[in-house]
Amino acid sequence: MIDQNLLLVSPFFRELCEDHELSILAGGAELLTVPAGYLLMSAGDFGSAMYVIVDGKVRVSVDDEGHHRSREVAHLGRGDLVGEMALLTGDRRRATVTAETELTVIRVTKTAFEALLATSPKVSAKLDGLLARRTQELDQAVARLAEPQSLSERVASAVSRIARRRSTEPGA
Repeated sequence: MIDQNLLLVSPFFRELCEDHELSILAGGAELLTVPAGYLLMSAGDFGSAMYVIVDGKVRVSVDDEGHHRSREVAHLGRGDLVGEMALLTGDRRRATVTAETELTVIRVTKTAFEALLATSPKVSAKLDGLLARRTQELDQAVARLAEPQSLSERVASAVSRIARRRSTEPGA
């Protein structure tokens, strides 16, 4: 359990939630500090919590399965929410979130989040709008992954392939 006022770092909760709603969330929340490089969540995982960024920055990336790599789609910081989509939809996480700096977050459990939605139709409706916006942003990012690479990316990829081939040739 955390002090409910910590949740006010997020404009979403500050503008939307009343004290009793913040209390519901705070009852199922904990404050965590993690180092830079820490993997907060991975694409494909089931969501058991969402996070409110109190301090620090995260990188959001999606898998580019056609090229077996991931691409950054967003950088988020203080006051932003991450992980809410999986809690709202029940689907697996669509993105990987990694701490770019030391990160302080509020971890809100799925149970507390569901309790909030059950008691507040206003918050539920607002989250539906957030979900729609985030889904659109991720869909656009994934569509960009399918676009042809830039010339510099194609050249770098070709040079890398040539170097790998040469390193495996006899006498190399």
